[in-house]
Amino acid sequence: MRVAEQPVKKDAHGRLYFAWKDRTPRTPPVYYGLEGTNLLAVDRDTGEVTVKNNIDREDTDTLKFYATLEDIVGGQHDNNLASEMDGDTILDLPGSSTVAALAITVRDVNDEAPTFSSPSYSVNVNENIPVGSPLPNLDIFVQDTDAGYRTQGLWASGLNLIAKLVMALRLEGSNSVFNIGLMDASGMFAVEPTIATGSTSVSIRIIKGPLDYENPNQRKFILLVVAEEAFTNPKLSSTATLTVNVQDINDNAPIFEHESYSASVVEDASPGSVVTTIAVS
Repeated sequence: MRVAEQPVKKDAHGRLYFAWKDRTPRTPPVYYGLEGTNLLAVDRDTGEVTVKNNIDREDTDTLKFYATLEDIVGGQHDNNLASEMDGDTILDLPGSSTVAALAITVRDVNDEAPTFSSPSYSVNVNENIPVGSPLPNLDIFVQDTDAGYRTQGLWASGLNLIAKLVMALRLEGSNSVFNIGLMDASGMFAVEPTIATGSTSVSIRIIKGPLDYENPNQRKFILLVVAEEAFTNPKLSSTATLTVNVQDINDNAPIFEHESYSASVVEDASPGSVVTTIAVS
């Protein structure tokens, strides 16, 4: 049986089966039942299981409920069932009835894109930061809440009946694996890691440099970090903007325009007279 998390389905997703421990030619029919869940329903005569309400895998990853089987003796319906049951213990009830406590895993649907902890980030770095260094004080985190692979099957048995609920619920597709990329026109930065599963912190490193505040084109960089699912169809994605502000430091000594200068002056020049001009930057 497969149960997807999103749509309500009216068609059958599975069926309850049973077998008699002591089979005889006159085995009576049974009624099927489910207790403890408002998300699933079962046809009392055929055992067909349907989804009754929407299921959100991110809210409910496991459905716990009770499957019941009651035989009909002489045309009468035996309702002698326990009203309170704990844990996963299979309870044998008086008469030809059985109850099994079950838990099934919901199959995930790829409905969640990898999401950043913030739509935008900003960081200040000194222009002399070494090449290869990660940008400091940068807290980028991305997470995809869709599930990965898991399987689970459950069986139950009773006193006179053996109930068999086969619900191998498989999470199809590795929905939580995503690639991480960086859109950077300057080519001076790189992102790490480039692929992750579930969630990860993201680091941005300087791969080309050094940075130079004196270059007007290197005083501010605006980057786009992209997280996109790797193996799904369609591939859901999200982005975050990163602004890198380069800070000036005192890394340049004053420089004269020429290495040497010469000038002449008359001997009777008055105080304050201009002799020559020396340029420095």
